[in-house]
Amino acid sequence: MRSVIRYTYVAEENIVHVYPGASLTFEAMRAYVDAILADERIADGFIELVHFDIVDEFSWKYAQTEKILNLFKRLHTKKRQMGTIFLVDTSLQLGMARMIQAIFEEHIQSQIAHSVKEVSVLIQAMRANDQLES
Repeated sequence: MRSVIRYTYVAEENIVHVYPGASLTFEAMRAYVDAILADERIADGFIELVHFDIVDEFSWKYAQTEKILNLFKRLHTKKRQMGTIFLVDTSLQLGMARMIQAIFEEHIQSQIAHSVKEVSVLIQAMRANDQLES
């Protein structure tokens, strides 16, 4: 299905790897957040790594922006999500990651990476920053 969001959880690293389908919709985001909140394996303080590699369509309306923010604020509050990293390949993915980053601004820490090496650096920085704030 083009709009399903799959995820895997790596407990040793406390990272949720997120794999949106080709079309990213508000309904898929809502189902994903509900699944993460219900998944008892996922520990507080996890980092979300969103793999945008197959996304080619971002399908939601401007009016849904606040609802999207509220979904992820709920996730951040209930599971103490440390932050989100968007792994992007194309200029469309980069632009949409920046838009989501702007939606999250001031509420949820988010970063954009262009390579797996960059992801590793950002994960270390997020964890170091979280330890400083604790």
